[in-house]
Formats: sequence, structure tokens, C-alpha cells
Amino acid sequence: MSEASAGVDFESFVLETIEAYSRLAQAQADDLHSAQDAVQDVYLNMYRRWEELSSRQGSLTAYGRTAVKNAVISQFRKN
Repeated sequence: MSEASAGVDFESFVLETIEAYSRLAQAQADDLHSAQDAVQDVYLNMYRRWEELSSRQGSLTAYGRTAVKNAVISQFRKN
């Protein structure tokens, strides 16, 4: 997978999942800003590891949902 196609695949993934991940984070977080930070952290971490993650078997969407839940918990612990 070339770097350019990896970027396109990641962008498509973000567009497909941003609403669901944002709703999930907002439902679990105390405030909107913590929820947004959690989702941004997840996407940043996934982008950095995108080649590795996209080559694994399993659902990237499910991986992301779990990562969002964990990121909200981490945000809660920081605050």
C-alpha cells in the first residue's frame, strides 16, 4: 500500500465513522470538549499506525470504538 492510498483509505474511514465516534464519546464524556479531544486523539493514533492496523484482520470500526471508549476514560482520569 502506497503512502498516498493509505491517506485516502484513512480519510474514507474518518468520514464513515466520525458521526458514530462523536456520538459515542459525547454519550460517555462529561462535556463536549473532552469528547472531541478523545475522538481526535483516537484518529491521530490510528493515523500514525494506519498501515499496521489496516493490514490486520478484524474490524477497524470496532477497534476505533474501543479506542474511543478508552480515550474518554483517559480524558476523565486526566481531568
